[in-house]
Amino acid sequence: MDRLRRSRARDAAAGRGAALDPLGVAYAAGAALCWVLYIIFGKRASALPGGQAVAWGMLVASTFTVPLGIAHAGGALLAPSVLVGGLAILSSTAPYSLEMLALRRLPSHVFGLIVSASPAVASLIGFVMLGERLSWVMIPIEAGHGFRLEAGHGSGTKPAIIPR
Repeated sequence: MDRLRRSRARDAAAGRGAALDPLGVAYAAGAALCWVLYIIFGKRASALPGGQAVAWGMLVASTFTVPLGIAHAGGALLAPSVLVGGLAILSSTAPYSLEMLALRRLPSHVFGLIVSASPAVASLIGFVMLGERLSWVMIPIEAGHGFRLEAGHGSGTKPAIIPR
């Protein structure tokens, strides 16, 4: 372990970084694609009346996660502590409902910009409340989360005007 640490320190001092893992790059690209699809299809789904989009979304998500949970945990899912945790999962309907309202009212690029700032805000909360520290490499990455969608936007459209 100590030898690995010295090797990384020597590489960092020489300006050499670690090679990118192709599997990690593929996962990152897949996550970015899913995020874009969430915003595009969420915009369309937000047109549904009431909370139908959230209800349908939770139903579809549960059709994938419940069978996996049953296969993995079996009867342990019926423990009272797990059932109470299931109620906590239902509490995610409030944030999802608010996201659907925001998607309905905001242009997609504005919503994407706001949502992409979430990791940076979470890092800040982790620093303030939990004392977590980011490495010097992670700080510019987290700071750039909020700007990556707007940097590629460049459509020449006027910015959204929010009435007071």
